[in-house]
Amino acid sequence: MKKIMMLVGVVLMGVANMGFAGELEELRSGLELSRINTETIKTIEIKTPVPARVEAVTVTGPGLSGRAADLGITLVIKGDNELVAGASAIYQATKNTFACMTVSLDEGSMAKQPKTVYPEFKQQNGLLTIPASMNSECAYKRVNEGSLNFSIPGKAEAYNTVSLLRNGGTAGEQQVSCKKIMSGPTGRQPMIMCFGDVNLDANGKAIVKVILE
Repeated sequence: MKKIMMLVGVVLMGVANMGFAGELEELRSGLELSRINTETIKTIEIKTPVPARVEAVTVTGPGLSGRAADLGITLVIKGDNELVAGASAIYQATKNTFACMTVSLDEGSMAKQPKTVYPEFKQQNGLLTIPASMNSECAYKRVNEGSLNFSIPGKAEAYNTVSLLRNGGTAGEQQVSCKKIMSGPTGRQPMIMCFGDVNLDANGKAIVKVILE
């Protein structure tokens, strides 16, 4: 999936060089994506990271066959009631208006790129949802699966995050182990360090049991 998203970003940059606004609609309609096969993906070399633009399409290829459009991520959080889960993900604008684009240097050339935001989402009543898109003037869409963290509000901030991975998770509980540590600038700030990546199922769902050691 990472290769698909990076390839879409490269196609988008090519569109920007030929006339950003004129060709964007062709890319959004899927005409360019329909010409891409798995062999093309394997042989393209991407030298620099380029922000990807994700369209709601069904992708085919090794390991991706039949994957449906992203409907969002839903996590059921169980375990220690003192710990509160939070999550963050990367979202990029899908509209090419002035307010939704940024200008950056790409190997010395000026290039337009979609604005990127990193919103945070909090657990509510044992449920944490990371939407596929956000209703705004820039129509932001999520371009990664995101990450999960745990904290004790008012007492201990999150020290690190655990990854959310879409690689065949099951319907059973998955465990994340956390412990209190002393860190921060002075080394005396209580924080929560956690271990254990979370594997999402094909629908972007998982049940997470968190344990405070």
